[in-house]
Amino acid sequence: MMLAFARHFVALLFLLPVGWAAMKRDMSRYWELRWQLLKVSLAGMVAFNLLAYSGLHATTASNAQLLNSTIPVLIVLLGAVFLRQRLSVRQMCGLFLSCAGVLTIILQGEFARLLTRQFSQVDLMVLAAMLCFALFSILLRYLPADTDRIGLLAAQLAVAVVALLPFLVLEYRGGARATWNAAAIAAMLYVGVAASLLANLLYMLGVARVGPVRAGMFIHLVPLYGALLSGVLLDEHLGAYHAVGMAAILSGLVCSTVVDARLGPWPRTRRPDAAVTLADGKTTEAV
Repeated sequence: MMLAFARHFVALLFLLPVGWAAMKRDMSRYWELRWQLLKVSLAGMVAFNLLAYSGLHATTASNAQLLNSTIPVLIVLLGAVFLRQRLSVRQMCGLFLSCAGVLTIILQGEFARLLTRQFSQVDLMVLAAMLCFALFSILLRYLPADTDRIGLLAAQLAVAVVALLPFLVLEYRGGARATWNAAAIAAMLYVGVAASLLANLLYMLGVARVGPVRAGMFIHLVPLYGALLSGVLLDEHLGAYHAVGMAAILSGLVCSTVVDARLGPWPRTRRPDAAVTLADGKTTEAV
């Protein structure tokens, strides 16, 4: 609970100096969007972190990575339900390729390990966290495109900090204490600034530009980045299965996102906020 609270508190502290002007200007807009902001914050920042961090106390990191790889698939399913999005055959192939690449890296090229892997009830908690993040990705699409994204993120972080504080108090009263030292503080600053601030901001911008399904596909780059960083920072050996998995992930992303010159760009999904008033007074939808 300390980690869940502190990462968003740190992100809010760093964002306020540059986001306060936008927040002050758009405060009335935030009140109009209060239910959308509440749902986005509770799904992506509160429920996701509480479930994921609680589940990681009793499950393995490899199980968590496998469950994390379901996020793009869950986004596709929720996109079909809420946004009526449909994938083309080419995009489906790309999703399959990237999923296969993720499994190749996590299972170290031995897919038989998937059959012997044991999942517990705690893993359902981690899976529920991934479902919350997928829902967060879909809900981002309902935030108006003309509202400043930095101010919106600051508002979401403020909601998360308030919502997470009671859980922190309960944990503290239960006897759990964080061990603060230089390494812990540095790690918390990294999680707050890089993961909670920069990553969230860039992801919000990505969803606004290309939609939740295409943006969610890039989550499959996480194990690829993890493997590369492990090799650079931890001197871990990169095997042939890493190369195969990386190639499959990148091929899947290219297959899903690159525009085919003969067919034209992928049809973009209609956005709830994309209504445009024409000169004759009629309203259409910008796509």
